[in-house]
Amino acid sequence: MILFLTKLKSNFIFSKINSLIILRVVRGIAKVLINRAIFLISGILAIKKLLIKEYPLYTFANTTFGAIVLIFQKSIPLGVLAQGTKLLQNNVRFGEVIVTGFNLRAFI
Repeated sequence: MILFLTKLKSNFIFSKINSLIILRVVRGIAKVLINRAIFLISGILAIKKLLIKEYPLYTFANTTFGAIVLIFQKSIPLGVLAQGTKLLQNNVRFGEVIVTGFNLRAFI
């Protein structure tokens, strides 16, 4: 078994595939870390610009968007968010948009 692994490691194709896999993993981790850092900084800047009475609305919208993204994992959350932001003042209509978005997951 050890002889097989040493032969496999010395194989050029295996080494190339192994290095490509490692490169993709490192790039993926870096992408996630950069993405999280950007969201953290933009969230802090957004909160600094808000009035104190607008904090709950921001928290609610951010939490709702996160829940939608977790459920759909497609481009539907962006459409639901775009429609929902137009109706933030009307709770009933906003709820209808969110429920419609949740119902769309059955068809996708």
